[in-house]
Amino acid sequence: MDNYYDRLGVPSDASDAEIRKAYRKLARELHPDVAGQESEEKFKAVGEAFEALSNSEKRAQYDFQLQYGSAGGANMGGFGFGAGGENVFDDMMGAFFGGTAQARTQRRSLKQRGNDIEVALSLSLEDVLFGTTKKVAYSAFSACDECNATGSTSKKAPVKCPVCKGSGITHNVMRTMLGQISVQAACGTCGGYGEMISDPCPKCLGKGRVREQKTFDADVPCGLLDGSSLKVQGRGNAGQNGGLAGDLFLKAHVSQDEHFIIDGQNLRASLHVSMLVATLGDKVKIDTYDGEKTITLPAGTQTGDTQKVKHLGIPKFANEDESARGDLILRFIVDTPTKLNKKERALLEELHKLQKHTTHAYFDSAHKGFFDKLRNWFS
Repeated sequence: MDNYYDRLGVPSDASDAEIRKAYRKLARELHPDVAGQESEEKFKAVGEAFEALSNSEKRAQYDFQLQYGSAGGANMGGFGFGAGGENVFDDMMGAFFGGTAQARTQRRSLKQRGNDIEVALSLSLEDVLFGTTKKVAYSAFSACDECNATGSTSKKAPVKCPVCKGSGITHNVMRTMLGQISVQAACGTCGGYGEMISDPCPKCLGKGRVREQKTFDADVPCGLLDGSSLKVQGRGNAGQNGGLAGDLFLKAHVSQDEHFIIDGQNLRASLHVSMLVATLGDKVKIDTYDGEKTITLPAGTQTGDTQKVKHLGIPKFANEDESARGDLILRFIVDTPTKLNKKERALLEELHKLQKHTTHAYFDSAHKGFFDKLRNWFS
């Protein structure tokens, strides 16, 4: 099966200029008005090849398919005739005689939807846990109040373009050595819209919108994590000439907390406890964003041991149900006393004698598993 490079008679590493030169030569030789109607299929095949190889993106895609064995000649989806019902032959003539594929366009409406906007939203951990209301300030297009978003001083509806008669397209007939060629282009008078504002509003210059500074109070639900976005419908840029407004996306940036680390829906924290409490075990009070809580510390607690406190973590987005929250995971750090009075030291010495064994230190394992290493990393 031939490929597009073979059709134009150029190597696969041919430059854009070489491809264009080869196409023009073949197009002149094979045009039906010159070589007869029997050359029409060959002429179309050459045009198809030029359409693909003259576009850098299409050529890169074609080269990839060619390299891996899925690219051929005619009937390639996206390259051949009839893909999406487009007339590639007209595009070839436009490219050959100075037009562009974009010239053959459909009429657009003056009413255009406004673009979306993204704004940074600074949150604290407390905001994430319980939700909040934030004042948001940003710049955006708003509907022009002078013309009621019509773009017209008299607030009249757009009128049909007198040049293109409402089609948005102009047709120019060119006489060439190959015959008469019709070239389509977007109408320069109306910009391809097919309609015009006859008396543009001086404030918005006929666009129906002006740029303004905006502020509003945004209700931020709980559970909005760092990097996530909250969509506020209809608060983006106003549409052109009365078109629908775009949306506003608030992208969360959660500041680092002094005590707690966010880990998915869980919170992690390190908790210092005294040596005696860790040895004997006891009830310990801790301060959380949910108020003071009491946990039970088991006897013999070691540095690095963890305890899970349920439903004190991050709630699921916009869900205030307590059972939908993650957990608070505490990692204990046992503090060894450095300053003892005489009585405290005497009591500890007595305890040491009661243990009735010689003081002996031992090495930790040098070959710990993955989870042990992970735990050491958190420490």
